[in-house]
Amino acid sequence: LSFAEGEAFKNITLRIRNDVEPEGDESFSVTLSVVTKGLVGELLDSADTARVTITGNDDGAGVLSFATKSLNQVTSEGSSISFEVERNIAQYGELWEPWTVTDS
Repeated sequence: LSFAEGEAFKNITLRIRNDVEPEGDESFSVTLSVVTKGLVGELLDSADTARVTITGNDDGAGVLSFATKSLNQVTSEGSSISFEVERNIAQYGELWEPWTVTDS
């Protein structure tokens, strides 16, 4: 990061890439340090460190949904029915989903 004579501000731009790997929040820091004649000196005070947190947008346990072929079923009294539930996206760890039956 170089400043020309009379220049007071610079921007540091980092591109955060999206991925499909399931993960929680990630973070990193950008720290400014003093450089004199090409030699790295002491770090500036803590106010000169920017901390960035990237919130996780991937659900590592997966997403549950009904398989489309089983959404609507007709049955008779005394019989049983099944609904196929599909676990999509990532499939890491256990996933528990509460469910209820409602009368319409």
